[in-house]
Amino acid sequence: MSDEADSANDFIQRELDSKIANSRNALVRRELQPNGRCYYCSHPVDELRLFCDSGCAEDFEAFNKHKRR
Repeated sequence: MSDEADSANDFIQRELDSKIANSRNALVRRELQPNGRCYYCSHPVDELRLFCDSGCAEDFEAFNKHKRR
């Protein structure tokens, strides 16, 4: 019984984490416009992307979060 509850709880947590990440990304997208370069490391990216990978997106968010404090 607890295995089913744990599985359900894990699923819900993953869904919440995904929704939070999507919401944060939406906020970043409203502030930033694609410019052909990663906003964190300046690596070239296609014209629709803001970051070259999720690591840079997370680092950019952490840097800005720290900067706002």
